[in-house]
Amino acid sequence: MRGRYEQWVDSAGLSFRRRDDVERLHEVVEFHWEAVSPDGEVTAVGLVLLVLGTDGRIRRDYVFIES
Repeated sequence: MRGRYEQWVDSAGLSFRRRDDVERLHEVVEFHWEAVSPDGEVTAVGLVLLVLGTDGRIRRDYVFIES
């Protein structure tokens, strides 16, 4: 995991932000994210699916890169 952080965030200077499309259906939460370069260019877009427990805490997370 640390290698991925160093490759994409630390050395490339990327930051990640959530898009404003959060949806929840029962225990599943879905939203898109963007990877943004230091100059503001969106370099990647992905999807996150979170499965919540009955206590509202994240039990599983799935991350997909779309572009």
